Amino acid sequence: MEGALVDVGGRKIHLVCSGSGRRSIVLEAGALGTAQTWSWLQADLDRDARVCAYDRAGLGASDVNPDGFRPETVSRDLKAALDAAGERGPFVLVGHSLGGIFVRIFAAAYPGDVEALVLVDPSHEDQLARLPPAAVDSFETFRSVTMILPAAARIGLLHFRNPFAAFARGLDGPALVRARLYAQDPKHLASSSDELQAWNAIMARVRAAPIAPSMPVLVVSAGADMRGGPSAMAPVLLPMHRALADRSLAGEHEVIAEADHFAILLDQAKAKRLAALIRAFLARTGSPERS
Repeated sequence: MEGALVDVGGRKIHLVCSGSGRRSIVLEAGALGTAQTWSWLQADLDRDARVCAYDRAGLGASDVNPDGFRPETVSRDLKAALDAAGERGPFVLVGHSLGGIFVRIFAAAYPGDVEALVLVDPSHEDQLARLPPAAVDSFETFRSVTMILPAAARIGLLHFRNPFAAFARGLDGPALVRARLYAQDPKHLASSSDELQAWNAIMARVRAAPIAPSMPVLVVSAGADMRGGPSAMAPVLLPMHRALADRSLAGEHEVIAEADHFAILLDQAKAKRLAALIRAFLARTGSPERS
């Protein structure tokens, strides 16, 4: 799906919408992710819903924000893009990893536009204080590496070895081609790094944006450790994810035991399982009232 470039005040946000139905679902990718990240899930959910994925400012095909990255502009950009494209809420916001933080911030900023939240193996504002030291070290190394990747991409080094090309593993067709291109695009990599360097500011923002008790929330955890990543993270993350769900009076927590942090979206079979969980959850929340 090619999508469209939508004007949000002198710059463009890449929005990819498909399908139709009584619900509207918006997909928010994690760090370094784009609309392509959601290809399998979007193709499943759009059989009976309107589904939109997009690229945050500077990521994928979206223009860079000349004012730099700020946590609050993510929600403003998404709101402006949806309005400009004529997409009607209330929306079910689905966020993966860092995207789970951004959809919570959006829901606090625009509560009338949000029907429910689905947090897919989400980041947690307190995770760096609770994860094992090896996992924290791995994250800090990841953040540091993203700072040098734009320069490496400009001189062509990532054509030979790209540590983040694996983020596309499991996709196919045009989605795979685009994901691989973005993994070596200096603009995309620099904007992704800017987000990660602002981790503390993003977490401060979400702490000031509590989940409304009346907001239906589904948290879906990946039960397997990432291949090549630090081990024993699940015993720490799963209770944190359950606690996120418990902040809502209509909160639910599910685990896809065989999925890791990326395979939960990038593996077609696991994305299908995720889609089934989302459908079942939404069936229990009732019908949305269109604005």
